[in-house]
Amino acid sequence: LLGISILLYLVGFALWYPPTHAIEDEVGFLNTALIWSEGALTTEAAGLGELSETQLGPRGRTGWRNAGRSLLTAPVLATLGYRATFAVGALIHVLLALVAGLALRRMGRSAAWALLLLWHPSLLLYSRAIMADALGALCLCTAAWTLLSKRYVLAGLALGCACVARYHLGASIPVVVLTVLAVSGRGPALRVVLGGGAVGACLLGYNQLMFGHPLGATGQGHFGLGYLGRNLAHYASALGLIWPGMLLAPLGWGLWRWLRRGEHVAPEVDQRGAILLSLSLPLFGILLVYYFFDAEGSSLQRRVVLGQRLLLPAIPAWVLLYAQVLSEEFPGDWFGAERRQRFLGALAPLVAVAGLIGGGALMAKHQSYLEELVAQRDQATQV
Repeated sequence: LLGISILLYLVGFALWYPPTHAIEDEVGFLNTALIWSEGALTTEAAGLGELSETQLGPRGRTGWRNAGRSLLTAPVLATLGYRATFAVGALIHVLLALVAGLALRRMGRSAAWALLLLWHPSLLLYSRAIMADALGALCLCTAAWTLLSKRYVLAGLALGCACVARYHLGASIPVVVLTVLAVSGRGPALRVVLGGGAVGACLLGYNQLMFGHPLGATGQGHFGLGYLGRNLAHYASALGLIWPGMLLAPLGWGLWRWLRRGEHVAPEVDQRGAILLSLSLPLFGILLVYYFFDAEGSSLQRRVVLGQRLLLPAIPAWVLLYAQVLSEEFPGDWFGAERRQRFLGALAPLVAVAGLIGGGALMAKHQSYLEELVAQRDQATQV
């Protein structure tokens, strides 16, 4: 079912293939990729002159946005051209669904739960844009899969790559390391640090070289406790409205574990819950006090779909935890484990069909918006 749904997503993506970029962020990732596609690190060395979304550093002018998305885009831009760069977003989206399917199988759950990522409106929409958040989601999902598979060095590498995609995802690393230390011991935790440190050292070195500071270009966005109430209401409603009850998955896991406190629970089940919490809750906590532009002055639909952009990297672990909680049998559960599994199995085709219809409508609507942008830009060029 997941494979068929992925194929249908790709058909829809090809049918409504993005004709252009829409926002300033995409220009930044594209311009950095353009510099690198010329085999250079600065606009001067690439012979491109001054480009927007670049910053003057010790060695010249270069793109200041997080490097991960541009690293993937540059080879495609160099070999196949501008229009082909949008296909990278579709590739990231498909890989995210497949890796989530592998993680679910490792958890003993059906890979069909990955449909909740494939047809997630926010992830689907941003798969059509040249942005870094979905890449961060893929890296953290890969970290979840490799941690559940006890491949700790690979998990560290995935966490490091998540930071290359979006710097703020580095906040997850100490939480994950401490979690692995608590549930698996010192050796696995050190291997996570080794993998993450290797990528982190490269990132810090690049930033020092190009920007004169190991953290690179800083100062974008701002934090404040005044955002807490508004952001909590926004993210809580967004997480709860798209997939019913998903917001409560961490609480559901805690409740299930408390109810089972007097019983023997397999260690791998405890480890699974702790790992997924460490990959989802830190980013959620950070964003509660961080400003984002989609919170005000727009419709509920826009706030729910577009307003989850910064939270997207945490969505895969949240979905995996959601699948875990809904598949568990709670003490005194009148529904019963067998009946629950039959019910969830019957829902999977309905989710696939609903996702296809909703996803197709979303792609068509976004395509119309992009085509209007193309017409406006053509008209401005003629004037």
